[in-house]
Amino acid sequence: MDYLPFTYGVRGRSLREASPEEARTAYRNFLASIDDRLAQLARLVGESGLRLDLTDASVDDLEQWFVSNIERHLDDPRKLSRITNSLAIDLGIYFGEVMIRRSPALAWLQWPDSASPMFQRQVISFSEVDTRDGWGVDICMLVASYGLQYIDGNNPEKRFFSRLIREVVEAAE
Repeated sequence: MDYLPFTYGVRGRSLREASPEEARTAYRNFLASIDDRLAQLARLVGESGLRLDLTDASVDDLEQWFVSNIERHLDDPRKLSRITNSLAIDLGIYFGEVMIRRSPALAWLQWPDSASPMFQRQVISFSEVDTRDGWGVDICMLVASYGLQYIDGNNPEKRFFSRLIREVVEAAE
């Protein structure tokens, strides 16, 4: 597999623990990397015959591809491997871009609410949002959580992401 894992560039800490300046830099790096991450993901899944064409079918196929490629962390089997965690971010980017292309009211934002578990993370939300009244979807974290459910022996809902995308797009209208 010729795949370079995603990195936020915040060494040894989560985005929540990063300084505001580090988090802003990580967010800018995230945005700047979207096209490259999507191209890398398309090449990788293309080896399995999948095509990323922004349709519900491609979302469902990608979800199943992810499930069949999940690897546990070697030192802590309750966690995803570094590669699988990076793949979760890349799938989240793809799913997020599907939402944005289906609704111009949606965009990537860095979540500013320090009381939220999404603090300083990239989320899909309304382009103009007041986080006190608004909402955000941390799609990258949702993909990772989906993977964790799977390795924990739970059977996460099939076609979860295509349903989620439809619901987010409907909520944005």
